[in-house]
Amino acid sequence: MTPALRIGLVTEGPTDQIVLEKLISAYCSTMLNEHPGVAFVPLQPNGDRTSEGGWEQVYKLCLNNLPEARRGTYFGGGLFADDLDALQCDVILVHLDSDICHQFRDKSPIVPVPSSTSPPAERGDFVRRTILAWLWPSGSVADDKHIAAPAVEATETWLVAGLCDDSDVECLTTPAVLRRLAELHHAAKGRPCPPDAKQIRKHAPNYQPLSLSAAHNISAIIERCDHFRMLVTALFAQPLPHEGEGA
Repeated sequence: MTPALRIGLVTEGPTDQIVLEKLISAYCSTMLNEHPGVAFVPLQPNGDRTSEGGWEQVYKLCLNNLPEARRGTYFGGGLFADDLDALQCDVILVHLDSDICHQFRDKSPIVPVPSSTSPPAERGDFVRRTILAWLWPSGSVADDKHIAAPAVEATETWLVAGLCDDSDVECLTTPAVLRRLAELHHAAKGRPCPPDAKQIRKHAPNYQPLSLSAAHNISAIIERCDHFRMLVTALFAQPLPHEGEGA
C-alpha cells in the first residue's frame, strides 16, 4: 500500500496549522480520489508546543536550518528508514500571511515591498519570494521539496471563502476578514455577533469547527482564493512516497 504524503508544516501559529491541515486534507479527499492521503508533521510551531509562533520563528527556522541540514534532518532515509523519527517529511510547506509584509521587510531581500493597497497577486508574490530567499541562501541549489505558501491576506481569508458566498475575499483587509469570521462564528452558534467584536479568540476550540465547516466547501475556496489553489497545485504535484517507505 502506498503511504500517505508526509507534509512538514512551518507556519506562523497553531491556528494556521489547523486551517492548513483541514483544508489540505479536504482537497485531497474530495478532489483527488486516487491519492493515498496526507499526514502532517508540525515543525513550527512544533507538536509539543515548546516553540513559539510568529513570523520571526519561521525566519529563524529557515536561517538555522540551512539546505544541507534540512535534507539530513527532514528528508533522511536509507538503510534505517524504518527507524526514522517523527520529523521525516516528503515535502515541507512554509507559510506566512501577506498582511505582515511590512513587519519582515527588513529581513527580506525582495524589492519593492508591496503596500497595503497593492493587488493580492503582488503581496502574495512578495511573500513567496521572501520565503524562497530564506530557504535558499545565495549559492544554494533549490529543490522541489519545499513549497512557499503565502496566504492573502491571512489563512482566515480561506475560512471566510468556505463559510459564505462573499466574493473577492483576497481583496479584503485582515480586519475585515476577521470581523467577517467573527460574524460567521456567532451565526453558526445561533446568536448575533456583538457590534464591537473585531475577531474571535485564536485558539483550537474556535478554529477546529470553523475549519471543518469551511472544508466542506473546498471547491469554493479553490475558486475564490488563488493562493490556496496555487498551494495545493504545487503540493500535489509532488511524487508519492514509494510503497514500503515512510508512513
